[in-house]
Amino acid sequence: MILHSDETENSVHPVNPPDHSAKNPIEEHELHDNSSSDEIKGEDASEKEALAELEEEIESYDNHDASSLAKILHEVLQSDRIREFRKQFNVLKKRFRDLLEEEKNKLYSAYLEDGGKPEDFFYTPSEALNKLKDGIRKYSDRLNEIRKKEEQQLQANFLAKQDVVHELKNLITEESDIKKAFEKFHTLREKWSSIGPVPANLAEELWKNYKFYSDKFYEFVQINKELYEVELKKNLEIKQHLIRRTEGLLKMPSIQKSIELLHSIQKEWRETGPVPKEHTKSIFEKFKETVQKVYERRDDFLKAREAERQKNLEIKTALCEKMEAIASVNYKSLPEWKKNEIEVQNLDEAWKKTGRVPEQYNESIWERFKLARREFYKKKHALLKQIQEELKQNYEKKVKLCEKAEALQHSTDWKNTTHQLLNLQNEWKKIGPVERKKSDEIWARFRAACDTFFHAKEQYFAGQSDREAANLEAKKALIEKINTLVPAESIEENLQLIKSLQQEWNEIGFVPVKEKNAIEKSFQQALNGLMAKMNMDQDKRFRMEYKLKLEQMLQAPNAEALLKEERTYVGNRIRKLQDEITQIENNLGFFKHAKDADQIRKQYEGKIESLKNEVSHLEEKRQLIKNAFQKMGK
Repeated sequence: MILHSDETENSVHPVNPPDHSAKNPIEEHELHDNSSSDEIKGEDASEKEALAELEEEIESYDNHDASSLAKILHEVLQSDRIREFRKQFNVLKKRFRDLLEEEKNKLYSAYLEDGGKPEDFFYTPSEALNKLKDGIRKYSDRLNEIRKKEEQQLQANFLAKQDVVHELKNLITEESDIKKAFEKFHTLREKWSSIGPVPANLAEELWKNYKFYSDKFYEFVQINKELYEVELKKNLEIKQHLIRRTEGLLKMPSIQKSIELLHSIQKEWRETGPVPKEHTKSIFEKFKETVQKVYERRDDFLKAREAERQKNLEIKTALCEKMEAIASVNYKSLPEWKKNEIEVQNLDEAWKKTGRVPEQYNESIWERFKLARREFYKKKHALLKQIQEELKQNYEKKVKLCEKAEALQHSTDWKNTTHQLLNLQNEWKKIGPVERKKSDEIWARFRAACDTFFHAKEQYFAGQSDREAANLEAKKALIEKINTLVPAESIEENLQLIKSLQQEWNEIGFVPVKEKNAIEKSFQQALNGLMAKMNMDQDKRFRMEYKLKLEQMLQAPNAEALLKEERTYVGNRIRKLQDEITQIENNLGFFKHAKDADQIRKQYEGKIESLKNEVSHLEEKRQLIKNAFQKMGK
């Protein structure tokens, strides 16, 4: 308690009046005197801001999914940490909004890739996100309940402290026994200290009233010099103990905790009465010096951390610039965009590993980074819309070709119609792909029209030669011969044997149309049986079978067209598999924090290995096709 008439101590007291704000209960201990705040270095900033800076790092939750966030909220709701979790809750809500946006964008992209119309897209959050949203609502409701109760408690505290002031006033005017007056005064002082914070708008006036009657009490008791001197000595001992406690704060590991305890000590100092006059100045100077050291320690900590956060700001600014550069590119194709997606994911990881920036930039720098990343992913949506339009146009072109082919399918002008249909087939090959769900259907329609004409043509010419029946018997005889053959020990000899059988088969000539498929199938089965007897491993057999297939193409009248078609198919298949491998490898990064990460990784790694094996076989096919073209002199 501070003596009203002691001008020396009161004029340089290092503490301010308390702020009993409901928003920050810690402020009850902020006791710096406005008239002398410049006496202590660093006190020009409010203690509320200082404490906010000293709070522990708030987790960003960047690596959490919706389920883990919902679990965190559930645990908080079951605990007594609801009030202290409020700042982390704000960060958690931001992560929830980011997850909502990421899921929506992912579903939208998949929807467009499957051929959906943008205007028909409708987003419904996943069950995990809905559960998290429900947890956020429950937490907000609980926090509002707590704040309402706190406001009620603040009002109750105000009324209780008003009663203390009223009792203090009565003590001065009604109690004549000095000893009893001191006992009652100490009881009232302890009661005042035990009562919690009051509404901020009422705190200062209430404190002035309490201080006024406390000072009046000391003026009142000065008439009893003996008791007064005892009280002064007791106050001196209390303040000496407070100085020792303040010195102990300099060794405390937690800066934040030391400042919180300093506020408590300052409050006790202020509410402790005067000391003997000869000690007034020295003990106060000692206290002020120790308090200043605590604040200097805090300031040094804040300066070091500010330097670190400034460095983080520079790093994150550079990451923003890189992300903006990637987002500004005008991508011409989806593969081009996907190449840069890997860099975007790397920038994301670098961002998460970089610490916090100065508070005033925390929101703006994150919004800048997020906006650039969002713009990058919007480019994918634009590309998908463009691809969808191209698929639509390709489909319309192929429909027109179908209509032309269907108009020719019953023609008997064999020569000219054959030429026209072959031209239509060449046009078909030049047109790009259509939507997967329509691809087989439109191809079957076009092929049916062509087959109708060519089958009719074959049947028309079938009766022109009696050789076809003889050819059929010759081919049956060759099949029987193949079934009885015993392979040689040399692979090269066996390969030459099969080539000669293939050549002999092709030289026999045409068979009746109705027997063509069956006899061809029987021939192929006979060759497969012969190769099975050769006891070759799977890879060698694969190469031999594919070489035979290419040999058959080379014997056809339209050999070049068939080879080109095969080369296109193999090339497209390789690119599709490589894209799928890249996608799976990218997706592996999303599962590293999953509960069953190892099992998921093994499953995907097995899939990647299988796809790579298929790519290897296709590359062999591509080389064999190249060799076939060389045989043709192409």
